Amino acid sequence: MELVGIWRQCYLKELSLSFNNFRGEMIGPSPNTSECSHYALEVLESNANELNGSILKSLGTLNNLRVLILSSNDFTGSIPKALERLRSLEVLDLFGNRLTGLVPTFLGNLTKLDLSYNQFSGSIPESLGRLTGLTLLSLESNLLTGPIPESLGKLIGLTLLNLQSNLLTGPIPVTVG
Repeated sequence: MELVGIWRQCYLKELSLSFNNFRGEMIGPSPNTSECSHYALEVLESNANELNGSILKSLGTLNNLRVLILSSNDFTGSIPKALERLRSLEVLDLFGNRLTGLVPTFLGNLTKLDLSYNQFSGSIPESLGRLTGLTLLSLESNLLTGPIPESLGKLIGLTLLNLQSNLLTGPIPVTVG
Protein backbone atom coordinates (compact mmCIF):
# COMPACT_ATOMS: atom_id res chain seq x y z
CA MET A 1 0.00 0.00 0.00
CA GLU A 2 1.70 3.15 -1.14
CA LEU A 3 0.71 6.36 0.60
CA VAL A 4 3.41 8.64 -0.74
CA GLY A 5 0.95 11.15 -2.23
CA ILE A 6 -1.24 11.13 0.85
CA TRP A 7 1.72 11.88 3.14
CA ARG A 8 2.28 15.08 1.17
CA GLN A 9 -1.01 16.37 2.60
CA CYS A 10 0.53 18.34 5.45
CA TYR A 11 -2.84 19.34 6.94
CA LEU A 12 -4.67 16.01 6.78
CA LYS A 13 -5.89 15.18 10.33
CA GLU A 14 -7.57 11.78 9.93
CA LEU A 15 -6.86 8.96 7.51
CA SER A 16 -9.04 5.86 7.62
CA LEU A 17 -8.25 3.10 5.15
CA SER A 18 -9.77 0.19 7.08
CA PHE A 19 -11.70 -2.77 5.65
CA ASN A 20 -10.28 -2.65 2.14
CA ASN A 21 -8.11 -5.01 0.15
CA PHE A 22 -4.82 -3.18 0.54
CA ARG A 23 -1.95 -5.64 0.24
CA GLY A 24 1.79 -5.51 0.63
CA GLU A 25 4.05 -3.28 2.64
CA MET A 26 3.02 0.11 3.88
CA ILE A 27 5.04 2.96 2.41
CA GLY A 28 4.80 6.19 4.35
CA PRO A 29 6.46 9.51 4.94
CA SER A 30 10.13 9.78 4.25
CA PRO A 31 11.98 10.80 7.39
CA ASN A 32 13.98 13.25 5.26
CA THR A 33 11.04 14.86 3.50
CA SER A 34 11.15 18.65 3.54
CA GLU A 35 7.65 19.24 2.23
CA CYS A 36 6.22 19.71 5.73
CA SER A 37 7.80 21.06 8.86
CA HIS A 38 5.38 18.77 10.69
CA TYR A 39 2.39 16.59 9.88
CA ALA A 40 -1.06 17.34 11.26
CA LEU A 41 -2.19 13.69 11.13
CA GLU A 42 -3.88 12.74 14.42
CA VAL A 43 -5.66 9.51 13.48
CA LEU A 44 -4.34 6.72 11.25
CA GLU A 45 -6.51 3.65 10.84
CA SER A 46 -5.71 0.87 8.44
CA ASN A 47 -7.13 -2.21 10.06
CA ALA A 48 -8.58 -5.30 8.41
CA ASN A 49 -6.47 -5.17 5.28
CA GLU A 50 -3.67 -7.48 4.15
CA LEU A 51 -0.68 -5.30 4.96
CA ASN A 52 2.56 -7.06 5.77
CA GLY A 53 6.20 -6.39 6.50
CA SER A 54 7.36 -4.20 9.34
CA ILE A 55 5.51 -1.34 10.95
CA LEU A 56 7.05 1.82 9.57
CA LYS A 57 9.69 3.54 11.70
CA SER A 58 8.78 6.77 9.91
CA LEU A 59 5.41 6.78 11.70
CA GLY A 60 7.49 8.20 14.55
CA THR A 61 7.68 11.47 12.59
CA LEU A 62 3.92 12.02 12.92
CA ASN A 63 4.24 14.26 15.99
CA ASN A 64 0.50 14.87 16.39
CA LEU A 65 -0.61 11.24 16.06
CA ARG A 66 -3.10 10.36 18.82
CA VAL A 67 -4.62 7.15 17.41
CA LEU A 68 -2.78 4.39 15.54
CA ILE A 69 -4.86 1.37 14.59
CA LEU A 70 -3.20 -1.25 12.39
CA SER A 71 -5.08 -4.30 13.67
CA SER A 72 -6.03 -7.40 11.69
CA ASN A 73 -3.23 -7.23 9.17
CA ASP A 74 -0.12 -9.37 8.75
CA PHE A 75 2.62 -7.13 10.16
CA THR A 76 5.75 -8.89 11.44
CA GLY A 77 8.78 -7.90 13.48
CA SER A 78 8.75 -5.77 16.59
CA ILE A 79 7.12 -2.45 17.37
CA PRO A 80 9.60 0.20 16.19
CA LYS A 81 11.32 2.13 18.98
CA ALA A 82 10.78 5.24 16.83
CA LEU A 83 7.18 5.27 18.06
CA GLU A 84 8.47 6.48 21.45
CA ARG A 85 8.65 9.94 19.88
CA LEU A 86 4.85 9.99 19.60
CA ARG A 87 4.18 11.95 22.80
CA SER A 88 0.51 12.54 21.87
CA LEU A 89 -0.28 8.86 21.20
CA GLU A 90 -3.31 7.74 23.24
CA VAL A 91 -4.52 4.64 21.39
CA LEU A 92 -2.29 1.90 20.01
CA ASP A 93 -4.18 -1.05 18.54
CA LEU A 94 -2.05 -3.72 16.85
CA PHE A 95 -4.44 -6.63 17.53
CA GLY A 96 -4.22 -9.64 15.22
CA ASN A 97 -0.87 -9.36 13.49
CA ARG A 98 2.26 -11.52 13.75
CA LEU A 99 4.36 -9.11 15.80
CA THR A 100 7.18 -10.51 17.93
CA GLY A 101 9.65 -9.40 20.54
CA LEU A 102 9.00 -7.88 23.93
CA VAL A 103 6.06 -5.71 24.92
CA PRO A 104 7.50 -2.19 24.58
CA THR A 105 8.22 -0.12 27.66
CA PHE A 106 8.21 3.27 25.94
CA LEU A 107 4.46 3.74 25.63
CA GLY A 108 4.08 6.86 27.76
CA ASN A 109 0.62 8.46 27.40
CA LEU A 110 -1.63 5.65 26.25
CA THR A 111 -5.22 5.25 27.35
CA LYS A 112 -5.80 2.11 25.26
CA LEU A 113 -3.26 -0.57 24.37
CA ASP A 114 -4.28 -3.70 22.48
CA LEU A 115 -1.50 -6.08 21.46
CA SER A 116 -3.69 -9.20 21.50
CA TYR A 117 -3.27 -12.10 19.09
CA ASN A 118 0.37 -11.57 18.24
CA GLN A 119 3.52 -13.44 19.24
CA PHE A 120 4.99 -11.16 21.91
CA SER A 121 7.18 -13.00 24.41
CA GLY A 122 8.95 -12.28 27.68
CA SER A 123 7.33 -10.79 30.73
CA ILE A 124 4.76 -8.05 31.09
CA PRO A 125 6.78 -4.88 31.79
CA GLU A 126 6.40 -3.30 35.24
CA SER A 127 6.47 0.06 33.42
CA LEU A 128 2.94 -0.51 32.11
CA GLY A 129 1.86 0.35 35.66
CA ARG A 130 3.07 3.91 35.04
CA LEU A 131 0.53 4.46 32.26
CA THR A 132 -1.77 6.26 34.68
CA GLY A 133 -4.41 7.09 32.05
CA LEU A 134 -4.73 3.52 30.81
CA THR A 135 -8.34 2.31 30.63
CA LEU A 136 -7.86 -0.75 28.39
CA LEU A 137 -4.95 -3.18 28.36
CA SER A 138 -5.29 -6.33 26.27
CA LEU A 139 -2.36 -8.70 25.84
CA GLU A 140 -4.48 -11.79 25.12
CA SER A 141 -3.13 -14.71 23.10
CA ASN A 142 0.58 -14.02 23.05
CA LEU A 143 3.53 -15.96 24.46
CA LEU A 144 4.00 -13.88 27.61
CA THR A 145 5.61 -15.58 30.62
CA GLY A 146 6.27 -14.85 34.27
CA PRO A 147 4.09 -13.16 36.86
CA ILE A 148 1.54 -10.40 36.50
CA PRO A 149 3.26 -7.20 37.69
CA GLU A 150 1.80 -5.73 40.86
CA SER A 151 2.18 -2.29 39.27
CA LEU A 152 -0.89 -3.01 37.13
CA GLY A 153 -2.92 -2.66 40.33
CA LYS A 154 -1.99 1.03 40.43
CA LEU A 155 -3.99 1.66 37.25
CA ILE A 156 -7.12 2.94 38.96
CA GLY A 157 -8.81 3.92 35.69
CA LEU A 158 -8.33 0.49 34.12
CA THR A 159 -11.72 -0.91 33.09
CA LEU A 160 -10.52 -3.85 30.98
CA LEU A 161 -7.50 -6.04 31.62
CA ASN A 162 -7.25 -9.08 29.35
CA LEU A 163 -4.27 -11.38 29.85
CA GLN A 164 -5.86 -14.70 28.88
CA SER A 165 -4.18 -17.35 26.74
CA ASN A 166 -0.56 -16.63 27.64
CA LEU A 167 1.97 -18.61 29.67
CA LEU A 168 1.79 -16.51 32.84
CA THR A 169 2.70 -18.01 36.22
CA GLY A 170 2.61 -17.12 39.88
CA PRO A 171 -0.11 -15.64 42.02
CA ILE A 172 -2.56 -13.05 40.83
CA PRO A 173 -1.57 -9.89 42.71
CA VAL A 174 -4.19 -8.74 45.22
CA THR A 175 -3.94 -5.23 43.77
CA VAL A 176 -5.04 -6.51 40.35
CA GLY A 177 -7.96 -8.67 41.48
